[in-house]
Amino acid sequence: MNDTSPTAKSGRFVLRVPPAMHQALHSAAREAGLSLNEYCVRRLGGGGSGPVGGDQAAALLTRGTEILEDALLGVALLGSRVRGNAGPDSDLDVLFAVESGTEISRDTYRRWDALPSVLDDGPTVDPHFAHLPSDESPGNLWGEAAMEGVVLFERGRLVSEAFVRIRRAAAGGRLVRRVAHGQPYWAVA
Repeated sequence: MNDTSPTAKSGRFVLRVPPAMHQALHSAAREAGLSLNEYCVRRLGGGGSGPVGGDQAAALLTRGTEILEDALLGVALLGSRVRGNAGPDSDLDVLFAVESGTEISRDTYRRWDALPSVLDDGPTVDPHFAHLPSDESPGNLWGEAAMEGVVLFERGRLVSEAFVRIRRAAAGGRLVRRVAHGQPYWAVA
């Protein structure tokens, strides 16, 4: 049955995005073996549930590409909002995975802080910029992200594959959760 009412949509529209985001999406689609259109349809279809909505996820990706451009490999959420035990003043921890050749410095965080709040109607975002982890010692941030994180965007499944390696290391006893001064952390066994 054809819907010819004035509210029926064709399924076609033009979307304008920052050039760096366009390049990141194009690269991710190519690495996934999909057309840019199909890649975007799949990514948009999965948005809108969990700790952030689709608009918020898009805002985080846009901000990541503004700061990191083509060096952005992925965006993942972690922390209390993902675990479901956030308080009213809890921030949103966001991991921005960065290509290994890209410097991460105080200037990276200053550029983040110099821009307007990324989520107008949401929690304060606490960004964590990090290179992909080594297999020998992934570190606490990647340990936390791998155990409870939600991947919002990635190029070529690099973040998901890192999460799988870390979870396997934990399952094999090579990575353990410890507590020091009441604070849990992940360490190599």
